Amino acid sequence: MIDNVATITVADTPIEAQVVKTDLKGNPLANGTFTLAPAAGSSFTDAYPAQAIAIESDANGVAQIPAAALIAGNTYELMETVSPAGYEVLGALTFTVNADGTLTFVDLVPAGYALSVENGVATITAADTPVEAQLVKHDENGEPLAGATFTIVPNEGSAFAGKYSSAKAIAIESGAGGVAPIPSTSLIVGNTYTISETVAPSGYELAGSVAFTVNADGIIEAQDSAMAGHVGWITPGYAVSEDGLMLVAVDRPIPPVNPDDPDELEDPDEPTDPTDPEEPADPDDPAKPADPAKPTQPADKDKLPQSGDASWPVAYVSASGAVLVIAGIALETWRRRSKLEH
Repeated sequence: MIDNVATITVADTPIEAQVVKTDLKGNPLANGTFTLAPAAGSSFTDAYPAQAIAIESDANGVAQIPAAALIAGNTYELMETVSPAGYEVLGALTFTVNADGTLTFVDLVPAGYALSVENGVATITAADTPVEAQLVKHDENGEPLAGATFTIVPNEGSAFAGKYSSAKAIAIESGAGGVAPIPSTSLIVGNTYTISETVAPSGYELAGSVAFTVNADGIIEAQDSAMAGHVGWITPGYAVSEDGLMLVAVDRPIPPVNPDDPDELEDPDEPTDPTDPEEPADPDDPAKPADPAKPTQPADKDKLPQSGDASWPVAYVSASGAVLVIAGIALETWRRRSKLEH
């Protein structure tokens, strides 16, 4: 008290607020970036003349709004500009600062936001949804196909997140129902990837490759190559489902192999000229017959040859010759007498 004047000192408490970044299970997430900007007719305190303030969550998921930057009665817009890798980006949130430093959400509140006050500090909890997508394998009639293998590769300037952050490729395979889940939180918003079928189900052709981009809300965007018809998927390739959370790969059966055309008959070989017969060889001169053995004289000249006697032929010839000589002499004598009589 000075000169009987009472002095009352009033100490204002600065408005303190923060954003806590978590996943859907309440686990803190680092590297979530937000932009805080005054709505129309509102502003920051003189200490923050900028049109927007950027804040980022730390290892504990806390993104601190500068103390005494907000003005009671003013309205601000909070927008997540960069989500932690592997998570979707939350929508924009509008809130008003009350006189007691608490906050009140305005208008429609996007899913994932919650409000609380602890120890005089207003806390906005922003829970991110993981990027989750899947591939479904169909045939041209919309029937699911199991046993297809795909490889996902980041395009240049893109990468994977979480436990796949150092991976160069992720392999997935279609199971029951043709579903091949892409690992949760492995894809990053704003990044582009190429998926290729490396192994087709037995009896089907490969669907090829397609590039797709993950939008901020986790929706997959790709250029459809498979076209849907009233009966089902009727052309092979890739297409994005209506909700944007599923990539459909359509395979075409391998066409039957046409039998090979029969080989053309070859022209027959030209007949070869017959060869001239060989000249017959001169017959060999007949061998000179051996000299007959000299007959032996029978021991007894007067004895007629007996059957089985080896000398009888000689004797027979000699006797025959004598008879012929005698007959000849008699014939000649008869001829001479006849001449004389005539």
